[in-house]
Amino acid sequence: MCEVERAWELLGGRKHIDWGGLRVGQLDTGYTQHPVFGFPNSPWIDSRGARTFLPDPPPGAGSEWPRVLVGSHGTMSGSVINGDDAAAAYLGVAPRVPVVPARISDCVIIDWRAHEFEAALRYLVDQVRVDVINVSLGTFLKFSPPEAIRLALDHCYECGVILIAAAGNMPVRGWPAFPAALPRAIAVAGVTRRARPWCISSRGRWVDFSAPAGGVLRAHTTRCSGYGYTSFWGGTSFAAAMTSGAAALWMLAHRGAIQARYPEPWQRIEAFRCMARRSATVPAGWMPDRGFGAGILNVAALMDPTLLPSAADLSRR
Repeated sequence: MCEVERAWELLGGRKHIDWGGLRVGQLDTGYTQHPVFGFPNSPWIDSRGARTFLPDPPPGAGSEWPRVLVGSHGTMSGSVINGDDAAAAYLGVAPRVPVVPARISDCVIIDWRAHEFEAALRYLVDQVRVDVINVSLGTFLKFSPPEAIRLALDHCYECGVILIAAAGNMPVRGWPAFPAALPRAIAVAGVTRRARPWCISSRGRWVDFSAPAGGVLRAHTTRCSGYGYTSFWGGTSFAAAMTSGAAALWMLAHRGAIQARYPEPWQRIEAFRCMARRSATVPAGWMPDRGFGAGILNVAALMDPTLLPSAADLSRR
C-alpha cells in the first residue's frame, strides 16, 4: 500500500542501504533482545546510547530492558521502523537503521510522564543528535498539552529533528493526543489493509496524513511465549513507526539536497511534511475533512527528488 519495496529499489535495494551516521530516536517503553533487531549476534539497536528516564528504573534497565510484557510495545513499534529477520521473512520500513531507544514509560499513555518525555527528547536531540524521533505514545486525559511536552517539541523543531507522533487510538472526533496534536509534530492517523480509515484511530484537523494501523505485522515479546510476531489488532503506534522509517529513508535519499536547500533547521521538518502530504495516495472516496489528513503515506514518492519543495513553499509553525 505504501510502496516501501519500490522505495528500496530506488535507493539501490535494501541490502545496499548504507545508513552512515543517520539515526532514529525512539521514545517508548524500551526494547527487548528480539531477533528482529539482530540479537544476539549483531544488533543494530544502539544499546550503548539507549537510556531509561523512569524515576525508579527496575533492575537491569541500562542497556537492556527487562523482558516483560509491558516492554513489548517498544519492541513492536521499533520492529516496524528497522526490523530485519530473515528467518521470519520480516522487514521494517527502514531495515537496520540504527535506533536509539529512550524508555520513558511502561504504558502508552504518558499524561504523568511529561518531564520524562522532555528529558528523553532533549537527550536524543542534544547528545545523540538523531535525525528522526518516533513517538508512539501520547496524552489522552488532557485537552491542552503538558508544558514540558510543548517545550520539548519546540526545542526539537528548532533543532530540525523530525518528530513523528501517533494520532492515538481514541475514536472520538476532535479528541486531541499530545504531542501529535501540537502543530510542530508530524501527526499520523491510521488506516486498514483496505485503505479505509481505521475505526479506532484518533482523528482531527491536526492530522497530517495516515498510514497502516490495523493488522500491521510486528515483532512482540512476552514472558510466556518469548519472541514472536503478531498482526492482532493494531494501533496508530505502527502508523507512526512506518512513517518514522519513511522519514529515515527520505533523509538518506536527499541528505545533500536537504542541507543545500533548507538553511533553517525547521525547514527540514516542514519539507518532509509538505512532501509527504503532497505525494500521499488518495483512495477513491477519501475525504480530508474527516480528520485522517491528506491521504495515505507513499514512501516511494518520497524518494523522488523532483518533488522536494522549495524553501519558499514552507511556512514556520
